[in-house]
Amino acid sequence: MESTQQTIDIDNMDNSQAIFVIWQLLNKAQSKGVFSIDEAYVAKSAIKILKLELESTNLNKKNDD
Repeated sequence: MESTQQTIDIDNMDNSQAIFVIWQLLNKAQSKGVFSIDEAYVAKSAIKILKLELESTNLNKKNDD
């Protein structure tokens, strides 16, 4: 299993970094058996939707500038 480490300043993180942190914490919890595979799938889907929406919003902001 590959471990992804990333240094993030929690006082200055952006939306993408916040999603990354939540995803990493959910992965850690799932690996400890905190929730089922079905719940893990739902969490992954929710994170994906949020990430796509944030990327779209960020792209629109850049185009407006």
